[in-house]
Amino acid sequence: MSKIQNADEFKCIIESGLGFIVTSDNAANTLHQSKCTSLTNEAFSNLDENSLHWFSTIDIAEKLFIVTPCKSCNPE
Repeated sequence: MSKIQNADEFKCIIESGLGFIVTSDNAANTLHQSKCTSLTNEAFSNLDENSLHWFSTIDIAEKLFIVTPCKSCNPE
């Protein structure tokens, strides 16, 4: 697990297409593939940086967060 610290780090992860990102807000922890089209720079700017985490596998993300899969990318 790695907390995404800033926009540059977010951009690098998105461009790599590797792993999974959990976005957290007051309602849910959403699990995305890092290549998910709903993860945009605009979406990043609307989230608190404390609410973005990168994981190499789904299993690790599910151990640390209760997640809801993204409906756009449907991570498996």
